Amino acid sequence: MDEEKRKELYVNIQLFLEDTTDTKSTTTDDFNFDTAFSKADAVAVEEVVKPVNQASVAMTVEPTEVIPNVFISYSWDSQEHEEWIINLATKLCDNGVNAILDKWDLGLLGKPLPHFMENAITKSQRVICVMTPNYKKKTENLAGGVGYEYSIITAEIFPDGVNTSKFIPLFSAGTDVDAIPIILRGRKYVDMRDDTQFEEKFVHELLRDIHEEPKFKKPVIGKKPTFD
Repeated sequence: MDEEKRKELYVNIQLFLEDTTDTKSTTTDDFNFDTAFSKADAVAVEEVVKPVNQASVAMTVEPTEVIPNVFISYSWDSQEHEEWIINLATKLCDNGVNAILDKWDLGLLGKPLPHFMENAITKSQRVICVMTPNYKKKTENLAGGVGYEYSIITAEIFPDGVNTSKFIPLFSAGTDVDAIPIILRGRKYVDMRDDTQFEEKFVHELLRDIHEEPKFKKPVIGKKPTFD
């Protein structure tokens, strides 16, 4: 399209827009940009906006960082244990993990607890099960919130198969015999019973696993050597 026709096109567009603005029965929603222009007109518009589009291509778009949702299932053993849990959840949040914890995610008084637990477990990418003797006892008796959470966890594990790694067993206290619930037996766990090793275990085992950034990575398999 030559320069004269292009100017004529712009004038017609301007007149059309002014006319639709002044006409009460016509709104901008009635203007269909998909069909208003002919193919030649569309080419003309493309030529005008092309420099802008080309300039925008040079802009670097930062990838959106994926923040994993991780629910923490635990028993209310003592004030000290509760503070330990809050510290764990806080450190997860500080390191790029959306830690779902009843202390701050349950919401207002009167909200249904079962609904919160079901959503937290089913919609989270990972679930940390903080194992203690009291935690195991409540799972066996299906007592309180832990018992209800355990029933949901069990219901998720069986359909997904025993190979699911969604649920992370985390040792906080006790032994293999008195702290590990039946459904979590035989699974790889992180042992955080020794507070002197808390930081090491937290960063290089728990946090790396959640972010899928293992400390030790298998090297790339090279080519078979040439033998004499």
